[in-house]
Amino acid sequence: MLTEEYASRAIKEKIEEFIIPLSRKGLKAITLNNYRELLYRDLWFLHEDGRSVVPSKITASDIEFLIEKRWTGAPKYNHNRRSVFFRFLQYHNNNLVKEYPMPVNSCVRTTIGPDKWLSDEEAIAMYLACEDPVERWVCHAELKLGLRRFDLTNIMRDDVFSGYVDVLGKGGKRAPVAFVGDTSDVLRELYLHLERVIDGVKDPPRSLLLYRIGSYRPKVGVFKKTALDNMIKRIAKRAGIDRPVTHHMLRRTCARMWLRSGASIDEISMMLRHSSKDTTMIYLGLTVDDLKKGAMRFDDYFNAKKANFRGVENSQMKGVSQIEKVDRARFELAASTMPR
Repeated sequence: MLTEEYASRAIKEKIEEFIIPLSRKGLKAITLNNYRELLYRDLWFLHEDGRSVVPSKITASDIEFLIEKRWTGAPKYNHNRRSVFFRFLQYHNNNLVKEYPMPVNSCVRTTIGPDKWLSDEEAIAMYLACEDPVERWVCHAELKLGLRRFDLTNIMRDDVFSGYVDVLGKGGKRAPVAFVGDTSDVLRELYLHLERVIDGVKDPPRSLLLYRIGSYRPKVGVFKKTALDNMIKRIAKRAGIDRPVTHHMLRRTCARMWLRSGASIDEISMMLRHSSKDTTMIYLGLTVDDLKKGAMRFDDYFNAKKANFRGVENSQMKGVSQIEKVDRARFELAASTMPR
């Protein structure tokens, strides 16, 4: 069995061999760090059970062990972890992935619980409860632009343009997200705040759009997931919301409020950067009140068309009646002048 130190070094070396080509392809540093973390945890889990950590020697039994004992979280996270792990194995010429194809639609949701949205009032309360420019940007980006937490940690200053931000989404795809009315003001305030934060800090990460300074060490770096999660919890508590609030709740609430403001499904789908409108419909989570409002709008539209139709019909009837009167008068005049 490998010693702890040797096993750790061997794992890290094999992971770096896999990471270096991905880095050359232009993947973001934060994505590569996530890959490192996932792979190291899974390989170390194998090591602790006395199994091989050499990628080319990992067996079907080892994969079954990971599936049963390790990859037991939510379907979409299991899908991502398996994907990264099998790509790692393939790079090291282990083709077990052929025996374990990725589950089809394993991370597709068909419904979302009714508690996974904020009410319009709760959303406004959270937006107003922000106390500094960083909190205001995070709430603004998720509640008004529909960005993900992943987006927030990956946006660079060079990704921000006049009127839109170029966002790197899932699968390495980029898409523009249009500003709303006060986005420029929120960003301007954020820039000024961050410049004050890094005053006197050596080698600050000026290329990042969002970064933080540690509470106990003069260290500036990217926001970790936990730090952003805790920020949302603090803002929700200030807003008087006593139930758990997540980043994706803000994103889903953004989609619903776009719909209620009159935006079309196509516009909302583009804003959310969804590849399928079916996913967008799940995000909207229409309520009975939404359906009632839709029914009332339809009824108003239908009645307006009906009234317009009757107006046209009446004018046509009046026109026909007038023509008949003129023709009758002409006939009577002609008849009176005819020789008897």
